[in-house]
Amino acid sequence: MARNPAQRAGRHRVRRAALMLSAAALFATAACGGSGSGASDVKNPNGVLTVGINRAADDLNPFAFKGIFDVQSMIFEPLVASGENGKILPALAESWDTSADGKTYTFHLRPGVKFSDGTPWTAEAAKKSLDMWIGDANLKDFVVTSAVVSAVTATDDLTLTLSLSKPYAYVLRDLSLVRPVRFLSPKAFGADGKYGGQPIGTGPWVVKSNGPTETVLTRNPGYWGTAPEFAEVDLKVIPDAKTRLTALRSGDIDLIGGDWTGPMLPEDAQELKNRSGGGVKLTTAPGTTTQLLGFNPAPSRLTSDPAVRKAISLALDRKAIAQNRNLGFAEPAGSLMPSTVPTGEGKTAPPPDLNAAKQVLQAAGWTGDGTRSKNGVPLKLEILVAEENQPGVRQLAEIIQATLKDIGIQVQIDAVDHATSHDAVPAGQYDMTIFYTIGAPYDPLGTLTNSFLSTLESTDGKIWTDPARLDPLIEKAVAAPSEPERDADLSGVYRFLDDNSAFVPLVYPQRLWAAGPRVHNLTLAPTDYDFPLAGVWVSGD
Repeated sequence: MARNPAQRAGRHRVRRAALMLSAAALFATAACGGSGSGASDVKNPNGVLTVGINRAADDLNPFAFKGIFDVQSMIFEPLVASGENGKILPALAESWDTSADGKTYTFHLRPGVKFSDGTPWTAEAAKKSLDMWIGDANLKDFVVTSAVVSAVTATDDLTLTLSLSKPYAYVLRDLSLVRPVRFLSPKAFGADGKYGGQPIGTGPWVVKSNGPTETVLTRNPGYWGTAPEFAEVDLKVIPDAKTRLTALRSGDIDLIGGDWTGPMLPEDAQELKNRSGGGVKLTTAPGTTTQLLGFNPAPSRLTSDPAVRKAISLALDRKAIAQNRNLGFAEPAGSLMPSTVPTGEGKTAPPPDLNAAKQVLQAAGWTGDGTRSKNGVPLKLEILVAEENQPGVRQLAEIIQATLKDIGIQVQIDAVDHATSHDAVPAGQYDMTIFYTIGAPYDPLGTLTNSFLSTLESTDGKIWTDPARLDPLIEKAVAAPSEPERDADLSGVYRFLDDNSAFVPLVYPQRLWAAGPRVHNLTLAPTDYDFPLAGVWVSGD
């Protein structure tokens, strides 16, 4: 499962009048910062869009947690989709009904849909894919629908019924996720009844090739929905963020950005924002993730002291971090979840209070000039950072280090590579480190279970655990039978985490994308689990 992860203000949409081509070309040239002649701004339905991604698309098995989310979303579609602010929208199901007791969901499937291999989309085809993950004990905490669905019935070709053992408030949200809930062609299953190796879905794109350095997808000619306005997407692996930006500027690629595909650095976004010309355009929108300073709660660590955690939370200036580290491409965070996540609080960050922080430490017995101490133990903490997988985190650690020095806490920065960090964080080999929430549509439950529930194994480590007090609160929220009960239970979880200063929410990062002059009509998708390709057209050769 990914770490950390939708809607933004300030969206930019370029609209062109179709009546006068010369006027359209002139407007487009101005919007793109002066990019060539009018002829270059004519739609090219046979064009290729080249996207820079930070790693290989990998295994595109829709039931596995390996491939890049965005690429899987191009191929496989859900029964229902997650829209702005978590609103559930029709997708492969045109509509649905829920029984009065909340234990039966009946989906009316979209007619005339076919998989890209020509196989009809039917309730039986849907059931075959649903059976791959419903009942999987490994998913019972993360995709709870897998545990509460007692039967899947294909009533007729276009009617699918899910019967639940008990009401559950998150069924539709679960069914909107990228994986493992999407649908594979019945012909793409192997003789063993599992994924046969060919990623064939109902989506607008078909895989032409998939390798370690490049993945190519072509337009699905039989797609049921609005057809893409260009013929091919070429995903080129460029691991380094600076190199991706250089390739965009040179015209070698057309699009970069996204939490899961080709993250941009704030300084690169700032450069694009300030620098005109070249035709490269920056597009931003509010994010659905939160960057957090996490504490190790182990009794052997000084961060197990609630006074230490409280003092750090009081001292840190989240607004300054948003401005100085994120260069304004983030909002200061005051809660675990931003308001762009359903049931996210999106609280405004409190102002820093160094005097209050010092008083908390003093009252808890941490005294002395310079570095404070208690019972002969100096208040020295290490912050573990890995620039390789969190670009800019070293600078963030330096801001934290300088701030905490002012309240008598000495911070040592332990900078390691990605592999070391990947092992050290789950093993609890740190005092403090930086985490991200997963983001919509997986949140809030995705982060709460993956990063806080002690009974669920996580390869990314835990932000905070408290088996006796926190686990029951999370489990109650997970099992909520109705939305009002869910919201009340989540408020209880958030309140517990706040009361215990379990972490410091730092910022809500914006989503950052940049497109070259050949890309037109770019509008970001509701979350970064999808490439923003809807309505996009390309120009040029």
